[in-house]
Amino acid sequence: MVRKRWTVIGSLLLMAALMGGEVAAPVVAVTATDTPVVSSAAATASQKPASASSTAASSSVALSPASSTGANNSTSASQASANTAKNAANSTTATASKTTSPTTSAQAPAANPVIKSIIDQHEATLTPGVTEQRLTYISQSGAQNKYYSVALNPKNPNTQLLAGTPGDGATSGVQTVSDQASAAIKHGHQVVAAVNGDLFKIASGVPTGNVIKDGVELQAATSPRESFFGVKKDGTPIIGDEQTYQQVKGDLQQALGGRNILVADGKVNETKAIGTDSEPRTAVGIKADGTVFFVVVDGRQAPTSNGLSMVDLANLMIQRGAVTALNLDGGGSSTYVAREPGETQLSLQNQPSDGKERTVANAWLIASKTTSDHQLASAQLTPDDAVYTPNSTITFKAKGVDAAGSSASLPAEGLNWQLTNTKMGTIDAKTGVFHSNGTQGKVTVQLTLNGRLLGSATITIAMPDKLAFSQPELSVKRGATQALTLHATYQGRAVTLKSSDLQWQVPAKLGILTTGDQLQAGQQVASDTIEAKLKNTDLHASIKVDVGRLPEVLDDFESGISNWGSLTADRGEQANIGLSSAADGQVRFGKHALRLDYDFSSGTKSATLGVYAGPQTSQKMPGMPTGVGMWIYATPEAKGYWLRMYVTDATGAAKPIDLTTQDTGIDWTGWKYVEATIPADYQGPFSISPEQALCMISLKAGQSDGGPMTRGSLYIDNIRAMYGTNPDDSKAPLISHINVAGQTYTTPQVAITTTATDDTRDPNASGIDWTKTRIWVDGNEYTNAKEHLTVNTKDHTFTLAGYQWQNGTHHVKVSVQDKFGNETEQEADFNVNVGAATSGETSSSSVSSVASKKNSDQLPATGENNWATGILGLLLVVASAATYLLSGYRRTR
Repeated sequence: MVRKRWTVIGSLLLMAALMGGEVAAPVVAVTATDTPVVSSAAATASQKPASASSTAASSSVALSPASSTGANNSTSASQASANTAKNAANSTTATASKTTSPTTSAQAPAANPVIKSIIDQHEATLTPGVTEQRLTYISQSGAQNKYYSVALNPKNPNTQLLAGTPGDGATSGVQTVSDQASAAIKHGHQVVAAVNGDLFKIASGVPTGNVIKDGVELQAATSPRESFFGVKKDGTPIIGDEQTYQQVKGDLQQALGGRNILVADGKVNETKAIGTDSEPRTAVGIKADGTVFFVVVDGRQAPTSNGLSMVDLANLMIQRGAVTALNLDGGGSSTYVAREPGETQLSLQNQPSDGKERTVANAWLIASKTTSDHQLASAQLTPDDAVYTPNSTITFKAKGVDAAGSSASLPAEGLNWQLTNTKMGTIDAKTGVFHSNGTQGKVTVQLTLNGRLLGSATITIAMPDKLAFSQPELSVKRGATQALTLHATYQGRAVTLKSSDLQWQVPAKLGILTTGDQLQAGQQVASDTIEAKLKNTDLHASIKVDVGRLPEVLDDFESGISNWGSLTADRGEQANIGLSSAADGQVRFGKHALRLDYDFSSGTKSATLGVYAGPQTSQKMPGMPTGVGMWIYATPEAKGYWLRMYVTDATGAAKPIDLTTQDTGIDWTGWKYVEATIPADYQGPFSISPEQALCMISLKAGQSDGGPMTRGSLYIDNIRAMYGTNPDDSKAPLISHINVAGQTYTTPQVAITTTATDDTRDPNASGIDWTKTRIWVDGNEYTNAKEHLTVNTKDHTFTLAGYQWQNGTHHVKVSVQDKFGNETEQEADFNVNVGAATSGETSSSSVSSVASKKNSDQLPATGENNWATGILGLLLVVASAATYLLSGYRRTR
């Protein structure tokens, strides 16, 4: 009660002071609590990501709210959220003890072959004792996959198997496989290949399984469900469950965790943990002779590489020779790096589904103990295992390889190129240039040094049996040049075409072909079909091309948001959506926009946090869009969040596209047009993934080098499918200068001048609308003080002048719009210091009521006549306060 009375008295005294004229400093009232007006996600618990999935493959798992722990349950963002519960259940493993050769009656029938046919096969020796194998195969279901494998025998004295960790250290964290390998190389290990390892907790980077490095246990498993792969101190490899680990850990030299013993006793270890989704996968297997082989299969990249289920992964490991096998982290974490023969550095060999390497908790490193002396021992020839059309000209090249598989110099003299079958054409013995004579079949090329064979390569000469464009349709900006992406194949293998192999039919209104299949589009809006025909065959392919197609609105929210929903990454965030109008929020076009309320303040610190909004069902986009654009209104609270969205491609896979860069995120306030480009290698047609039209992400939330943990609202309007042409003025004006920024003045008469121009990089720039400029000083708007505002269109400036500002710091905010309604805001501070305050100095507080009036912009008279009123008011307030205290005192007695 006493606190409340003093609050009232304080307010009354403030009123009295304001009546007196001058105020030394503004007073701000702050409520005791600041509860956000953000409710929980609209989705029910069954629609939200399973909270049990606090562990994840990497930070980018959170970008898909339907994803859960690692690749074992990896669920694409396009799948219904209800699948998450099923996948979370699939993440458990049997607790029965299993080792390399378990005895159990609950075994599945013999494995079913996964590989139906092999399209491409390539093998190489990376270093003595370490072999690499690459396959492109067609599965029994007809899907194509790319397979990478690296094998060694841990008992071979020339090789070494190491547990990789971030920085090659003993503490938890995340780092790419390449960087973990590089750290080990700096510590003296000659790493020639590496794959990603165990699953881990996204918030901390702590792996979920055991970690033994160089005989020292760095971490114990976080769950009894974990399994492991390790190498004993005598070089014996072993796969087992947690019970087995406890029995043998004292004898382990290296060990990392995994989830799901895929194969035991040469049979599929069939448990409820086996998943069904086709995803990128990583696994390790042990053959009967003790050979260890690691497998990485790319996924989410159909038709190039579809990925495979856990059951198929188990069967694949058996088909490749495993008697026991363990699943490792997969999905976007699946990574294979290697030092290819003749190279000195490791490089990424597979194609991670994220488009780049993820940071992961640990990795398996394969190292060589053979000393690299860079003395020539052999040569690696390219191209190898490629297909060309008859009468092609191919230039072969060679890299020197030393005994350890590293680089070596080739001598300038003594080298000779030759064919094993001269009936296929001719080769220049000095340059390695081969000319096909049109005969179809295999061509083997050899390189010798003074008669000693250094290396060989084999190519195939054949006519394609299939011709197709990568997309059924293509959208091109007027005047732009773009590849039509025509592909030829022979028995599923890519064929390199020469320009003389094809006949093209290109309607003149679409443009002209320049080099290869490059289309230089015309200057007019047009739509037609381009056809390509393989000469002397019946093979042909066609593609529909739109030149200058205008954007199409996917949602403008004028009909409401009944089909929209929201989700979170389920790490303490809150999200809700609402319909905004000009009266209660922000609207860019029409009468309504979408409002996304977000609250990251209670999220898990250091984790990847996310809130998501979008149509509750997949929304198809017409034609073949090149991107998706939308208008977004951001407040200062939204700065730093990474904006993405997901589109579902022709294979049903959800593909991420960025509305902002990950590094900068939201870096504006007010309305801004943003556009996410759909990469050319994504396969259309496309649709917006359910509840994924906007993803608001905070990476490493709350850390000094991480994303924000704020709450507020984001507004979205006019989501459009883009086709390479945007006729709108989509760039906001540029405010280049506010003259008072950072300045100190010794006079109270300060004119504030702002310089602004429209963004000339936009060919559709509409120009500044000087009637829409606005200005505030210390929170008070002076836009309607017309006699004090002047515009100079020649100098691109507008100036507020004629006021006197009191001593102290003043905050300026200006807003500029172009004629299309794009708006830019900028703020600045300046100081006034004229010594002792005079009656002629006027605070911004004292002019606020006048400055905000539409029809009055004159400064009030200086304060001489206000003192009497102020003193009288103060006395009245004190008397009222005394009466109030006295009455309260009597009541409390």
